[in-house]
Amino acid sequence: MPEYGDSYDIWRHCVIDLNTYAVIKGLEQLGNDFSVNSPYAKRAVEQMSSRLGKRLSVVEKKEEEDEDVYADDYVPTDDGPYLEDNCEVEIQDRKLMDSDTVEAPKQIRNGLIFTEMNFGERERFSLQVIKSGVELGSHLISGDADYFRHVLLLRESNRLLVTFRKTGMLSSGGMAFLVLNYGTGEKLHEAYLC
Repeated sequence: MPEYGDSYDIWRHCVIDLNTYAVIKGLEQLGNDFSVNSPYAKRAVEQMSSRLGKRLSVVEKKEEEDEDVYADDYVPTDDGPYLEDNCEVEIQDRKLMDSDTVEAPKQIRNGLIFTEMNFGERERFSLQVIKSGVELGSHLISGDADYFRHVLLLRESNRLLVTFRKTGMLSSGGMAFLVLNYGTGEKLHEAYLC
């Protein structure tokens, strides 16, 4: 964000190779908003297709029409957990100072618990991996769990890809990703995306 004048967004197209965790950077452009149907999105996908030598396409987000989009042991309810982009992973947000002064949050069965643990200017959060009601692992991450956050379940490899805003020294940072083993809770990789 510039110190004087209007702020702006820079949109970047990146592909993550989940075998090597390499980030392949594509086109970037200034803009106020983003649509997958934009001319920029079409150019970015065409450029990345050419660069990788593979035909890429934009996948339209499915509407929630039937229960097939949910995990086998999850039945949606009106007051049910938040599911990130139909990825079958329950997401729960907590704050460090949460206590029994409020009702305890409903325990999640399969998913991630993000607990904000900021101290002064330093942004940090803990990330608990829950599967079948059991905590498989917990990780302390430097960054903002809510900003840039997307969660994707990679069913075939039983991994979770999580994006977030990583912060470094002097609160500088950018978009980052981490990969978790959804069978063991182990953190497999963490790095800046762009």
